[in-house]
Amino acid sequence: MVLGCQKMNEVKTEEKGIEIVMKDINVKENTKTGFTLIQLNTLITNRSDNEISAVTYELQLLDGNGELIKAYKKTYFGEDKSISRDQSVSDYYGFQDRLEKQPEAYALKVIEVKDTEELPLIHLPLPDEYLYQAIGLERLDSELPNRILVYIDHMGAREEINIEGEENLRIITDLFCKIKIAKETDVWVTDNYNGIIFYFADGTSKSISLNLYNLEIRNHNIEHIYELADLGPFMQACAYFKQ
Repeated sequence: MVLGCQKMNEVKTEEKGIEIVMKDINVKENTKTGFTLIQLNTLITNRSDNEISAVTYELQLLDGNGELIKAYKKTYFGEDKSISRDQSVSDYYGFQDRLEKQPEAYALKVIEVKDTEELPLIHLPLPDEYLYQAIGLERLDSELPNRILVYIDHMGAREEINIEGEENLRIITDLFCKIKIAKETDVWVTDNYNGIIFYFADGTSKSISLNLYNLEIRNHNIEHIYELADLGPFMQACAYFKQ
């Protein structure tokens, strides 16, 4: 069932065990650029018996006759938290687009729902957690990689540091395992995309992305940046092997 109405507080839908209510919408045309700014706030409530990890829904812009002008899909990801039965979460959606005409009414439609079996929850790093444990590299407790690559990419100029040899790898791995998560931050730096890659004897590898010297994690197109504690000794030791 899809309901669309000029009165914003009456726009809601309940499908596939999910209820979505439009809390607020702001649609504003910039006559100079021709773009329309659309900002949507919704309240998503789980009416099913399952633990929900993701909901994909559609915002429909309608004219005065109820005809569709344009539709946009948005996915809410719980990441490390599921939506339990009768639990509600707020979701925000903001973007710009060119419209043939301005909407006079709105509608919502549930497209897809995934529970925690279909899309398992992920682990997000916690303050004071060891970095190698936060990213799932517990194998470093009992296994050395056979190569570590550290790369620094500043303004498109890439510099690589290769670390090999058991003793060298042991020193660098020990320093890496002392790095901790400090806190999440919204500070993001452009043109400084660095990283560390661990290569193992079984042919597998693990990559870590750094935004300058902060951990960068992207899940379902959601980006998180974390400040790191005790990264300095690791980077200084890696710089030694560059010489």
